[in-house]
Amino acid sequence: MYEVLPLNDSPARADIIEKLIRKVCLFDTVFSDFKETCQDKCFENKEMSELCPLCFLRMQVVSVALSTGLTWEVWKTQEEPELVGIIRLSDIRPGSDATGHYIFFDNDLRGKTEVIRRVIKWAFQDHDEGWQALRRITITVPDFAFALVRHATRKLGFGGEFSYRLKGKVVPVEGVKRKAIMWRGDARDVLQLGLMNSAKQVSE
Repeated sequence: MYEVLPLNDSPARADIIEKLIRKVCLFDTVFSDFKETCQDKCFENKEMSELCPLCFLRMQVVSVALSTGLTWEVWKTQEEPELVGIIRLSDIRPGSDATGHYIFFDNDLRGKTEVIRRVIKWAFQDHDEGWQALRRITITVPDFAFALVRHATRKLGFGGEFSYRLKGKVVPVEGVKRKAIMWRGDARDVLQLGLMNSAKQVSE
């Protein structure tokens, strides 16, 4: 079982937040803006004052990203609760669109399908605290993240009206930013996929 909680960055949780940032830094994703790190990835175990400039920059980029938009912590509920990932919405336009992101530290993406759906369902509904239901959620995925693309299209319903061939498979996308990022020395495509709020489409 998993529990989804709004990110709590109070000073009392500084150690937890720092560990969270270090875990996110391990992933070559838009969270880190694809910033290079040193070969040793010193952000994993060195004190902040001992980090090399590259690892320090990656931690800064991730920290800023987590402080904007809406971020949820995903906890595995067990005898000793474990923080296993985050889900995030950025570039939020109330009542319209937002960009979705998710990272899970235990590499069990399939097992988090229902957790992600829970957050999507929340985002697609109005709430008393002033949240206006989104019409859609956008995700952008680099082409090398094949597992993410496949999961997003097959399990979550993201896609688009165009076809993109990826590892011999055709996946539905809304668009492609060709050669938009550098990853491990190669220019790679970034795919845009959307998920529409069916309730909003019906009501309008």
